[in-house]
Amino acid sequence: MSLVEHRNKTDPETYLKEISDKYPGHSIILLQESGEELDSMQYSELLKRWSMQRNDTHLVVGPPGGFALMGMEHESLSLGKITLPHELAAVVLLEQLYRASTIIKGLPYHRP
Repeated sequence: MSLVEHRNKTDPETYLKEISDKYPGHSIILLQESGEELDSMQYSELLKRWSMQRNDTHLVVGPPGGFALMGMEHESLSLGKITLPHELAAVVLLEQLYRASTIIKGLPYHRP
């Protein structure tokens, strides 16, 4: 797993197109307020599924206004109803992915 930061000042439609064009055939999952909310166990199941896929999965933190209709063709996840700056959203996401990996490995980090 790797983390790639895409700094982009363009509109959300152009941003999504650039990522789609750069990584054809890869899964793109948007993080935005309207996405599906998961618990840590669900993240661990997703992480297992992503690790079995042939192509990479790209988790894209949305712009402040979200992706609106431009993101309808992609799956989306939500980190909750609270508003987070992009940098903090990335940290929260990374912690959930770390927690998911410890669940998969059976380590005691996660306590249900």
